[in-house]
Amino acid sequence: MLSDDTVAEIVESDSSSCVIRGLKPGEVQVCAGFNDYRKAVTVTVIDPDVVGRYTDIGNHWARDSMEAALTLGFFRGTSATTFSPEKTLTRAEMVTVLHRMAGTPEVEAENPFRDVAPDRWYTDAITWAAANGIVQGKTADRFDPNAPVTREQIASILYRYATYLGMDVSARSELSGYGDAGKISNYAKEAMSWAVATGLIRGITGTVLSPGGSATRAQAATLAIRFRGL
Repeated sequence: MLSDDTVAEIVESDSSSCVIRGLKPGEVQVCAGFNDYRKAVTVTVIDPDVVGRYTDIGNHWARDSMEAALTLGFFRGTSATTFSPEKTLTRAEMVTVLHRMAGTPEVEAENPFRDVAPDRWYTDAITWAAANGIVQGKTADRFDPNAPVTREQIASILYRYATYLGMDVSARSELSGYGDAGKISNYAKEAMSWAVATGLIRGITGTVLSPGGSATRAQAATLAIRFRGL
């Protein structure tokens, strides 16, 4: 069964598998079951105009996630033909992605940060996220929008966003196996435990979590698509 038969259609199906054909760019849930067992997966039909347009993602490990994030409107290219997958993501960019994931809701609150000018491309996103408790400033009135966003900040932002959406955020993972777990900031410990437990965030290696490390646009696109699958 499909959640939206305008995005995709089932062209072949039996007791063990099915073939789905995309009809237009977008996202659709596919639900299948046997007896009392039910499983739903989210499928993204990639926009054909996205495929091959961006010359710097062709052989990248995150190509599928980047094309999905572009199709769904979460990300935009850094030019008409480039995505800049290895470019470090800023705090403003991360919150803007989240605002787009939420459907770009209207902003009725006042901007609380003096370093977020009223006419910037990220102002509405930051104001919305702050008003809903999804982001916090570096101080009460300073957001530092152009600073690189760290892995623990991303975990915290996504944790708060999941809470805002009413999702189950009870999953926890033991982080003591990571040698740098002690470097996780106090405010981010619960969020990082949840993010690792859900598979949103994975270690840089089997023993290194790098909570204070920065994230690239490719990594953030991957996280956005993983989040959609929770």
